[in-house]
Amino acid sequence: MNRTHDAALMALGALAALLVAPSARPADTPPTSGLQPPVDESVLGTIDVNGSATAAPLPKLAVMPIVTTGDADTTLQLVVKKDLDLSGQYEVIDDSAAPSGLYLHESPVDVAPWRSKGVAVLVRVLANKLPSGKIELLGSAYFPSRGKIRFSSTASKRPRLPSVRHRTA
Repeated sequence: MNRTHDAALMALGALAALLVAPSARPADTPPTSGLQPPVDESVLGTIDVNGSATAAPLPKLAVMPIVTTGDADTTLQLVVKKDLDLSGQYEVIDDSAAPSGLYLHESPVDVAPWRSKGVAVLVRVLANKLPSGKIELLGSAYFPSRGKIRFSSTASKRPRLPSVRHRTA
């Protein structure tokens, strides 16, 4: 009976140790409440993000490459074109892709050749120096698919171009 008695005492001791000792669990397992089993997150699955999805193409935009007549004119065209490109809203086409022709300040806008190039938005910006010393900024946007001017803006300011150029863009 001694052996049976010793075995029973050892079993009771082991049971007591299990009840008193904290439960062993991996360090990354969050503690669970006493009644609820841990949540099985394997049903959520995984999503691989690798950048292979294709997005809708951006609309093509062209800034009409007008022959410039001064520093303000050149700077205005460069800043507007770069700002529109950096916006990420358009695929700004290069000047070399423009329909052939000479684009002057006085030239009328013919949207048909731009439409054949797939341009969705055509922007025309120019700056004229006025006799008063102010600089007149002109901006127009055309939608070749509609063949109409949809936006036009004029501003005349003293030559403080950086702030005016960005507001025009």
